[in-house]
Amino acid sequence: MGIASFTEDFRNRIAVIGLQDERVLVEDDYGDYPDFVTLVEANHGYPATSLQWQPSASSSFAWTQKSPTTELLATTGDSLRVWEYTNDASPSLSSFVGRQPTAGGHRLNLKAALSGVRPFH
Repeated sequence: MGIASFTEDFRNRIAVIGLQDERVLVEDDYGDYPDFVTLVEANHGYPATSLQWQPSASSSFAWTQKSPTTELLATTGDSLRVWEYTNDASPSLSSFVGRQPTAGGHRLNLKAALSGVRPFH
């Protein structure tokens, strides 16, 4: 799940949160982990007014340079930003963001920022 902060001092952040362990979904007495943890976060400056993950149907599309462990996240605010979320854990049968990591970590990299401001000629 993607979330964003809202402060008036341009120190806003976005974060990807998820389950540290999926067993909390099915086991009532599983108290070893909190339900949700911050997997990765990034500076955003202006508050994000919307966050949207790529459609799940696009995961079957043959992207030329996209790894199966990456997902795209778009945010809006002062500009449209496209982020690439990477989970270095080995792929599993789970469809939940934040599946239990087996190796590596999580990264959130800014791929594009489109401001909509036209340059002066």
